[in-house]
Amino acid sequence: MGRRFYKPTRIPELEVRLSISMYEDGGLVVLTEKCLLERGHCCGNKCRHCPYFPLNSRGATQLNPEIHALQKGSSAQESDSSSSSSSGKMTST
Repeated sequence: MGRRFYKPTRIPELEVRLSISMYEDGGLVVLTEKCLLERGHCCGNKCRHCPYFPLNSRGATQLNPEIHALQKGSSAQESDSSSSSSSGKMTST
């Protein structure tokens, strides 16, 4: 059995692309921002969803401002939810 990829009818929105690693478009496998971010740097191969700045610059590690803002917003929401879930009681050891 072959690999199964997400097969959208159109290019997924950025929020969706950050949750999937790749999708198929016209028989081609397209890597998403999520997959490319896991690499940690730009490969310079002119990827459609390159998350690095400057765009498609081999070795670049700085994030595209749009990606950076989304990641910053999601990590702030995660820390807010984890801090609100704690009871606030302190115990001494």
